[in-house]
Amino acid sequence: MRNLLYLLFIGLFIAGCNLIKSEDDPCGPQHDEFFRFNNGGTLFGIDFPTNTYVESNNRVFQWSTPLFENVCPKKHVGVSATFQLDINQQLPVNTRVFSAFAFFFEQSIPFQDLNQVGESEFRDYNGDFGLKQAFDPDPGWFNVYVEIEFPTTGVYSQDSLYLLTVWKNVDLFVSYKEFKE
Repeated sequence: MRNLLYLLFIGLFIAGCNLIKSEDDPCGPQHDEFFRFNNGGTLFGIDFPTNTYVESNNRVFQWSTPLFENVCPKKHVGVSATFQLDINQQLPVNTRVFSAFAFFFEQSIPFQDLNQVGESEFRDYNGDFGLKQAFDPDPGWFNVYVEIEFPTTGVYSQDSLYLLTVWKNVDLFVSYKEFKE
């Protein structure tokens, strides 16, 4: 009987600690978002890049997520991305994944792995970043960007055609916790 009372007391103590912790926790539910930037092979099936620019003789094509708002800064945001590219590339192609938040902060998502399957090359990125230094104790916001870069021909239309020959799709997964009001 004594052991039973002892176990009951420990159980109530742990349950009470969890209740106190949950009241102080500023984070709400988990959100998992998936995006596919797809090259459908025709002009009607393409998810066109949201931005393009030339930097150091390289053409950069960029896709971005919508702005994620009301994000809990106490928990890290998880990001993973996979680029599917054609292996028959005539020019060197670089890829990059990064997040931007609070106007002045940018965090690169690290490259993880390269695999070739058939005529495709898969480049995987996986990592996380924190918003605490920029927003705590207020809710945060961020965007995630994926980029494909290669030497420019100097003509946008020719660069766009080359993009269509090397890019198949980009899969992007973003995981974050909502800020609890």
